[in-house]
Amino acid sequence: MCTRLRDCFNAVWPDAKVEILSDVLASGLALFGKEQGISCILGTGSNSCLYEDGKILSSVKAGGFILGDEGSGVWIGKELLSDYIKGIMPEPLLEKMEDEYKLTYPEIVSRVYREDRPAAYLAEFCLFAARNSADPYIESLVKRGFKDFLVRNVMRYEGFSDKQVGFVGSVAFNFQEWLLDVCAAENIRVKKIMKAPIDALIEYYKTQGE
Repeated sequence: MCTRLRDCFNAVWPDAKVEILSDVLASGLALFGKEQGISCILGTGSNSCLYEDGKILSSVKAGGFILGDEGSGVWIGKELLSDYIKGIMPEPLLEKMEDEYKLTYPEIVSRVYREDRPAAYLAEFCLFAARNSADPYIESLVKRGFKDFLVRNVMRYEGFSDKQVGFVGSVAFNFQEWLLDVCAAENIRVKKIMKAPIDALIEYYKTQGE
């Protein structure tokens, strides 16, 4: 796949230098540039690395949506659906989900276990959380996901409490007040939260050419 992408770019820009790198490295470049910090992604999935000056020094394995992805859109959607099918979700929200999605248990099981792209299906329900963020149940659920992410990822890096931490991704950005609350409770210093890294990446590579 990487070779094919490189060939496509070189076909249009034959003199261009093409590098295909990981999303977590891109987040590090955007958040910290030449500095050191713990770079985190909280979007559809979640990931992290200890970054410094264009390099990943170490990383905690993400685990994907079954074994990891704590605090991500997939995780939030999975927890919402689980609480929905077990009747744990507060009744008013449960009725809202029924009205909006017309969900049935067989359909949920089929979409998650038998059909393609189950992670994308689960992540769709993060939008429901965003639309109903005033509900204390939603706040508690999302904050629990963020704490799990910090404990199982950020706090795995040696000396994490002395390092600056940054976040990229739609979930981090849209729920940033809750994320900052959870980080403050765990004495984690947040440098920056951004929705997408592209503008910061452009600025980084502009300075590289100077």
